[in-house]
Amino acid sequence: MFKDKENQLCVGLTFSFFGLIMLLNNLGLLISLPLRLRMEMLDWRTFLLYGAAFFLLFKQDKTFGLLLLVLGLLLRFKIIYDNISNYSFLVTPGFFIVAGLLLITLHFRKK
Repeated sequence: MFKDKENQLCVGLTFSFFGLIMLLNNLGLLISLPLRLRMEMLDWRTFLLYGAAFFLLFKQDKTFGLLLLVLGLLLRFKIIYDNISNYSFLVTPGFFIVAGLLLITLHFRKK
């Protein structure tokens, strides 16, 4: 699936960490935390930040980790996210197009 062992490690750690948080929440072990914090921990925008942390910690090329970090932080800002959500029918596909083109460009530039 992944040819790069660092990518495999980072994606595996991200999924496992997010799954662990979900499991702990579902078992009621995070009940002592405020509801707002638990909801933030399980939010998809925070998932991007978890991924960013693992990619920045374990991958030598920090480009993808920084991309996830910037995107995750931008989406955390309520004002920006509220404005984006009004145009989500354009922003979501646009994000995937830009991210895909960036990754394709980086792939060919390194060869």
